[in-house]
Amino acid sequence: HAFAYGPETRCPTPPGAARSPRGCHRLARRWEPLTVTVDSEGRVFLQEEEVPIDELIAKLVAVSDTGYDERIFLRGDENSDYGAVMKVMARVNAAGFSNLNLVTDPVSQ
Repeated sequence: HAFAYGPETRCPTPPGAARSPRGCHRLARRWEPLTVTVDSEGRVFLQEEEVPIDELIAKLVAVSDTGYDERIFLRGDENSDYGAVMKVMARVNAAGFSNLNLVTDPVSQ
């Protein structure tokens, strides 16, 4: 799973900042990029959660650790509509996310 929770989670603290005794208020740092998937029915998923297209950008902003520089992988399976994938890509780019990558699965021979 991409996120880690709990008291054992180490939270980065900026130099000179006091560490909260209640622990981390945000999700622990993810080392994997965020993944946005468009399925063959045109549904959009952020990680594994289905998200209405109109809420995608707000959710990306809410969970991105590095702001608009967050690594985002955009994935569509071979049955996904090209136009639906491009629509999602255009929205993410227009919102200002600059590190968007298209991901493909290997072609089976």
